[in-house]
Amino acid sequence: MDSRRNFVGKVAYGLAGTLAAGPARVWGANDRIRIGIIGAGDRGMELINHIRACPNTEIAGFADVYGRMKWDDVSPTITSGCFNPSKGRFLHPSQNRAISLREASLLQAFPRNYYFSLNGGKEAAALMIGNALPPAFIKKHALAIKASLLAL
Repeated sequence: MDSRRNFVGKVAYGLAGTLAAGPARVWGANDRIRIGIIGAGDRGMELINHIRACPNTEIAGFADVYGRMKWDDVSPTITSGCFNPSKGRFLHPSQNRAISLREASLLQAFPRNYYFSLNGGKEAAALMIGNALPPAFIKKHALAIKASLLAL
């Protein structure tokens, strides 16, 4: 069985649909610094601790944002904010960027070739991905319900 790193690496780019295309988000200087501070598996708490070490700084915000995923751990719950690291633990495990919508859809177990239209913008596609129950999860439940009904 492929590791998560190998699987995502094989299928994350050049897939059907428009999610793999389009310009990447341009991060501001402060965001690039924040993203660079967060290590594998770290959360915003590490960022807060880094800021606390600086004199004359005040901290406001949440500790569970700007978190970085780990290759060999479960992913965080995928939400509609999955392409924005300021909305959760959505930093790529080894690259200084947020996960792509395609990577988020793979974590939600959408088929590799599932087509997501971007006609409504990235936010609309992210909403569909974040609100979805993984198809494999639904299939298992549907089969269990069917078996129960047939057993009546």
